[in-house]
Amino acid sequence: MNWECKTGKICYKSKVDAEFALYRIDRLRKEGRTDRQEKYCYHCQFCDNFHLTKQPPLETWNNYHNKRKKR
Repeated sequence: MNWECKTGKICYKSKVDAEFALYRIDRLRKEGRTDRQEKYCYHCQFCDNFHLTKQPPLETWNNYHNKRKKR
């Protein structure tokens, strides 16, 4: 079951549910039946569920720092 968290976004109880929603959005977009742009999901610290977003995931500090050290 989906609901909204205090951020106003739709919640998905598990990552699998969120990824399935992304799959459905992708199919609808390819069929021309939606203009939704979400391609990623992430864990929300406020509601402890998952949300969809069109923004790619941010790099973690460790990954960013390790890339800088290699230069």
